[in-house]
Formats: sequence, structure tokens, C-alpha cells
Amino acid sequence: METFPVAPESQYGYASRFSAAPSGHHGTDIFAPLGSRIVAVEAGTARRAEDPKGGHVVYLTAASGWVYYYAHLGRFSDRLTTDGVPVESGETIGAVGTSGNAAGKSPHLHFQARAPSGDLVDPFRWLVAVDPRHVERPILSSLGSSVALAFAVIWIWRKSHG
Repeated sequence: METFPVAPESQYGYASRFSAAPSGHHGTDIFAPLGSRIVAVEAGTARRAEDPKGGHVVYLTAASGWVYYYAHLGRFSDRLTTDGVPVESGETIGAVGTSGNAAGKSPHLHFQARAPSGDLVDPFRWLVAVDPRHVERPILSSLGSSVALAFAVIWIWRKSHG
């Protein structure tokens, strides 16, 4: 994966909720405003389809052999067909929506990744790796905040229990 699937000019948020169980959540939901641009995460062939659960969906078969599934789109790029067309990494393939079983819910992109072996893979760590907004927090700074909070709580407790 080379590019984050929601264009960087959009506001978005996501968290890991992947479950490999047959009835589990097989991807990552990326919440963004309705109509936010969705882009190809790698170069390959993209085709549009309709799916009862996913609504307007795009399958991106990457040159690397990975297959990416984009669901709940509000609309497709005019270039996409049901037979598929070549796309470049970062090219617009659709827009965030609420189609399929996301109707009436917050607009989001359901994003799945399938390895060349055919196995579903939790895409979360790769999304974080290519997210242009992700900033690693040094462990010491987050640990420092936790330690300071713990000392403050202990100090207040000791003051009140005397």
C-alpha cells in the first residue's frame, strides 16, 4: 500500500476493529465527510460493482497482487467501469458515502485488504504507515504524561487523607 485511501485534503478518522471471524468486521472504517475523495492505494485495475452489504463498491487489483475492497461509496469516478480500468496510485476512484448497509449511518469508507495468498489481512497498520497525518508520539512523552497524572492523583489523595 502506497497511498492512504481517503484524500489528504479531507478530515477523517479511523480505528482498528478488524476481526477474522466469519461474521467479523473484515476491514477498517474510515469516517470522513460525505463526498470526500477516495483514491487508489496502489496502481492496478479498478472495477466498480454493486453489493447488498457494501452498496457501491470498488475492487482494486493491484500490480503487487493485493486486492483492495472499498465499500459504501456515494459515487464512482466517471472513469470506472464494471470491467475495470487501469488506475495509478493516488488516482480518484470514488467518494465517501453511505450506500449498502451504511444507509442512515455516518458517512465512511469500509476498506479491506486481501493478500496475494487470498487471505484477508487487517489493513490498519498499513493505513497508519501511509497516513499523511499520522504522527508517532515518542513513548517517553506519553509515558511522562501518565506518570505526572499518577503523581498528581497520589498527591491529592494523600493531602485529603492526611
